[in-house]
Amino acid sequence: MRRMSAKFLVCMLAVAIGCKQEQQGGGNVGAADTAAIKVGEVGSMTGTEATFGTSSHNGIQLATNEVNAAGGIKGRQIVVIALDDQGKPEEAATAATRLISSEHVIALLGEVASTRSLFMAPKARQRRCRWSRLPRPTRR
Repeated sequence: MRRMSAKFLVCMLAVAIGCKQEQQGGGNVGAADTAAIKVGEVGSMTGTEATFGTSSHNGIQLATNEVNAAGGIKGRQIVVIALDDQGKPEEAATAATRLISSEHVIALLGEVASTRSLFMAPKARQRRCRWSRLPRPTRR
């Protein structure tokens, strides 16, 4: 399962990078081509759904570490900026907006809960940011 997560993360980020370069006129070689790839993560790190948020966060960190250890994506390291939505839909929307507007992430990961995802989706669409809802972690 960990391999699948790393492959998913790499695929999603490759698409996001390609789309971002296309929007910016892409193909230019320069300092921006070696900068870290900033990805936002919104999850319930606290509150009643914290088990799911921390599980997802740990999985994202494992995948990120694996990709970075293998040289990153096209030589660029991935940096994940995680924000806690406290299990509240309004906080998920606020976190998504902050990650896109202030942190300038190229993609968003999260949230495992549908209600919070529905609050995040319009923010990502409005700002043309790639977004992926995470599947709910399975317990063994």
